[in-house]
Amino acid sequence: MAEAILEGAVDQLVVTVSALDPRPGERVVATGGLLGPEGPLTEPLTARLHALGLTLDWVPDGCRGAVALARLLV
Repeated sequence: MAEAILEGAVDQLVVTVSALDPRPGERVVATGGLLGPEGPLTEPLTARLHALGLTLDWVPDGCRGAVALARLLV
């Protein structure tokens, strides 16, 4: 049951990323325990995103990335 829940989570993450219409070669940044270096979603999500031409990068703190993106909007 837990494995099915994790697979469903990966499915939903792929749907969410796909809805953003990323270009091949773009990087997807993730943070959190489930998507960390040892997280149970990292390997399957990396594989699924790689099939779409995307790369998954993990960061320990999403705040820095959010600030960098916000600065681009100014």
